[in-house]
Amino acid sequence: MSGVVGLAVAQVTIQALADLVCAFLQVGYAIRFEDMTGPETVIKYMTDGMLLREALLDDTMAAYSVIILDEAHERTIHTDVLFGLLKGICTRRKDLKLIVTSATLDADKFASYFLDAPIFKYVYWPVLCL
Repeated sequence: MSGVVGLAVAQVTIQALADLVCAFLQVGYAIRFEDMTGPETVIKYMTDGMLLREALLDDTMAAYSVIILDEAHERTIHTDVLFGLLKGICTRRKDLKLIVTSATLDADKFASYFLDAPIFKYVYWPVLCL
């Protein structure tokens, strides 16, 4: 799945998002005990727990070219561990793009943690791109 965009979102929205976008692109999703992706998948929705599992199994996240962590302010143990793992992966893989989005996070603090990543404001939500 080279060049796949992985998105970590809440489990309840994964199927709805995939169904919505599915008509236009090769979109899949992965939740516990269910992986609805294939060789043609270009966007893969998953929970932060599933993304964490993939990061632990592949410390380069070689299957992905872009990872989007949505709603980063809703921090859980999974997202906190992911922040650390993805920071390390991004320093080793300059081609991997990490996008962190949130409506309420302290963007300056997150940008500083992610090696002074640039902050983009889209409407009212800060977005970090590493």
